[in-house]
Amino acid sequence: MKTYWKRSTILVVVFATAILASVTSAGALANASAPKSGGTLTSWSSPERGPDLIVDRLDSDRGCNRVQRALRPAVRAGAQWRRAADLATGYQWIDKNLALKITLRHGVTFTTARRFNASAVEYNIDRDLTPSYACHCAANFSAVSSVTISGNYTVTLHLSRLFSPLPSAFINAIPGYIYSPTALQSEGEQQFSEKPVGAGPFEVQSDVANSTLTLVKNPGYWEKGHPYLSGLTFQSEGEDSSALLSMQSGEGQAITGLAQITSITQAKSTPGWQVIAPPSQLWEFVSLNQNAAPFSNILAREAITYATNPKQITDVLYHGYYPITEGPSSSGQLFYEWKVPGYNAYNWPRHRNWLVSSED
Repeated sequence: MKTYWKRSTILVVVFATAILASVTSAGALANASAPKSGGTLTSWSSPERGPDLIVDRLDSDRGCNRVQRALRPAVRAGAQWRRAADLATGYQWIDKNLALKITLRHGVTFTTARRFNASAVEYNIDRDLTPSYACHCAANFSAVSSVTISGNYTVTLHLSRLFSPLPSAFINAIPGYIYSPTALQSEGEQQFSEKPVGAGPFEVQSDVANSTLTLVKNPGYWEKGHPYLSGLTFQSEGEDSSALLSMQSGEGQAITGLAQITSITQAKSTPGWQVIAPPSQLWEFVSLNQNAAPFSNILAREAITYATNPKQITDVLYHGYYPITEGPSSSGQLFYEWKVPGYNAYNWPRHRNWLVSSED
């Protein structure tokens, strides 16, 4: 979980931004209830590249879903964000809850046929949490003081303090995605970043920076019968308009992460296209500094809350696409709460005279 908020800030408006996950042609979703093996899919999205090529490729805001899910996580999100087993099969709190023991799946190999084991997991976590790599995930793993292994299938994270959210911190975070240490060390970071080696359902065939990432089915994947697709191609496009034109010409079957609201409207009005908006994992808010005047006065903070019309804002700026929530999370995140008891919602007509006098 990457959502934090402080008592020194006042949550005024929260938009549960149901960012468009994908635009697909109707044909691409045909018979979705009865998947069949074979075929390929091309998805258009935004480019990404960063300073630490491995961590950034696997943990950047825009690019995390591409290679991460090809390499496969140790722990993934299941229904309603419950943790689901993957390369890790379970965990147990030990040592008075100051250590987390993780058990790993047996019989898994990387796409190079080398064995996936506890040593590889330890290497990945140690590297990912090295301060010089500045992983986006660092704050959620700050309680981890060391990592040890026992045999080939047990990894233990030792903590400097109690931190119960640690198991959930692995979901969609770089320490939960395990690549081959042997391949990294033999190839070097630059070459490895362009063709990383994991143990997931796909393997990287080619990767042209900020252009095209091509994945092919991993024939040795541990989950028999998966994946269904023979290949995946992620095509980068700098602007929504170019990606939409590519879809219209038949060059792709999906677009992820459209940046403009008008692009979503255009996609919804295109015959044969389907717009999918999954539970959001993003939210926007306005915070006030209660350590400085005038917002050191709780009446001033409440006045802003009463005077802010979130529905009008989302209708004008976001064409009414995004719902409004009263809590500091959105529907796709943990601990989502649509209505907060005692929340002072917008009520301008009733309190407008009070608002003027509240400055005193």
